[in-house]
Amino acid sequence: MVTACSTLAAMITYPSNAYTRWSTDDVAVADRIDYWNDRNTSVLVGLRSSSFADDGLRAAQTNFDLGGLRLADISGNGHVIERNSEMVRRHPKPAVFASLVLQSKGFFYQAGECHQLEPGDLVLYDIQRPYAIGFHDSMRQVLFDVPSNVFGHQFPSDAFAKPIKVNGRNGSARVLAMRLRQRAIDFITRPSYDRAPELRDEACAVLQTVVCDHLAGQSGTGLSVSYLAAARSYVAQNVHDPDLNATRLAAALGISLRHLTRLFAAQGQTPAYYIRTLRLQKARADLADPSQAHLSVAAIAFKWGFVSQAHFSRVFRQEFGLSPKQSRDESRHGSAPA
Repeated sequence: MVTACSTLAAMITYPSNAYTRWSTDDVAVADRIDYWNDRNTSVLVGLRSSSFADDGLRAAQTNFDLGGLRLADISGNGHVIERNSEMVRRHPKPAVFASLVLQSKGFFYQAGECHQLEPGDLVLYDIQRPYAIGFHDSMRQVLFDVPSNVFGHQFPSDAFAKPIKVNGRNGSARVLAMRLRQRAIDFITRPSYDRAPELRDEACAVLQTVVCDHLAGQSGTGLSVSYLAAARSYVAQNVHDPDLNATRLAAALGISLRHLTRLFAAQGQTPAYYIRTLRLQKARADLADPSQAHLSVAAIAFKWGFVSQAHFSRVFRQEFGLSPKQSRDESRHGSAPA
């Protein structure tokens, strides 16, 4: 079974009062379900679990407080979780859960809809409405616990009347879900309280965009905001790759190059210009970073996807009005460029 945290040493950078972890491994088989239910009720949400495995429910959970939003890393054998009307009444909690499936196929049921789940899928749901979620075999999910007030009044009151599922294999929101998954796993592997606000803010931004995408699809309006956010996220993940270009970006989003070009044109840019600008910004930051002083200008250029130092120097001067060497010299003398 996948452990919820990589090493105990990694947890030194996370305050104990903002971190909880439990496992059923050391609990008697007959008591595992009750233990799991009690722990989840006290920290996450009131629920009821069941498992048909011979050794009962084997599961582990790690929870991180990100400051106004919580992250849970949950792994276990095949099991089903139910939160019925009675539990909602006894354990009210105005929140939306966003579950990213990392391992195992499963299902999610709420409001008369049953969605099949596969690794890579994301499902958002209002936990004040009864639901059930189950996994066929050895599973792992990353769950964001988002208080309802985080979304404020930007969405209609019935935005979460039914679950919102993002297919992990196609669509613009897929790129955003992948980005969120990578950031969450990176945080879980190397948890640091200083990095919690960054993950919290990105998670909120991604989830808000996913909901906007869903609502736009329901109303028949365009999905420009979602696709543009997904495009920028994909570029941020792959900006170091010299093969990244507009054609590859369009293919990753599942749209035509012409559609991608229109999206960026509405922002007064081209995809190529956006990619180049982000590369230049990353390179400029490295040139100003004392920890990167051992790298040559050419090495920094190659690091951020420029295949020619001469081309890098030319476009750098066009963008910032000075050469890469001059930019580095300015930062060394305490007058880093604004």
